[in-house]
Amino acid sequence: MPCILEVLDNLLSNAVSYAKTTINLVLDVEENHFTLYIRDDGKGFSKEELYMATRPYYTGRGDGIEHFGIGLTISKMLCEKHGGTLHLSNSTKGGAIIAANFLVL
Repeated sequence: MPCILEVLDNLLSNAVSYAKTTINLVLDVEENHFTLYIRDDGKGFSKEELYMATRPYYTGRGDGIEHFGIGLTISKMLCEKHGGTLHLSNSTKGGAIIAANFLVL
């Protein structure tokens, strides 16, 4: 459970940084998988960010805020360590969507 909370904290922190006004959080349990979906209404991911955002020390921010670029990397590793995945995409309504999936027994 601590790893799920670590991932949730990181994804919510990112959504708060990028959202204009709205963040949606959906929790889903299907068979033996638990998935967190977080969507914001920010600018979404560029093509480069979709490819690079989970790599260590990558930052797409240009806002001058000190940022180490390891949050999504750690989140991806935690998901994979627990039999799941981290998937980044853009909403058709604008903004980013991140799905963090965990295998639960």
